[in-house]
Amino acid sequence: MIVLINLSALSFPYIINLSLVVYALPLLSWLGLVLLKKKQKRWLGWLTMLLISIAAGFSFYIFSKTEQGAIFHGQWHWFSLPTHQASLSFSVGIYLDFITAWMLCLVLFISGLVCFYSLDFMKNDTRYNYYFVYLSTFI
Repeated sequence: MIVLINLSALSFPYIINLSLVVYALPLLSWLGLVLLKKKQKRWLGWLTMLLISIAAGFSFYIFSKTEQGAIFHGQWHWFSLPTHQASLSFSVGIYLDFITAWMLCLVLFISGLVCFYSLDFMKNDTRYNYYFVYLSTFI
């Protein structure tokens, strides 16, 4: 079963929306850490752990929907470059199948475990928040 959707029309299934949330949660964690890294608050590491865990939970739900063979594809126009003959069009999209969802689960689950381990490992370090900024950069 293939589901092809035009994101510009805002008529896509909730799985594509959920995948955008999964991609946005680690980015939101990174952004919060970058803005608040000089505050030396220990709860920022826990916030990172929480957001990564939520993203991992959503990715497992996406995986459960794709393991039956469903493929979700969303695509939208990004920009066009005019040329002499015609315009060159660039599109951006999201393609979710079994392998993509499996890798999303694996990466977020392992990242969550690394964050959880790092909470205790880095607890007495003076650059605690900087460590989580760098860690969130690669998630």
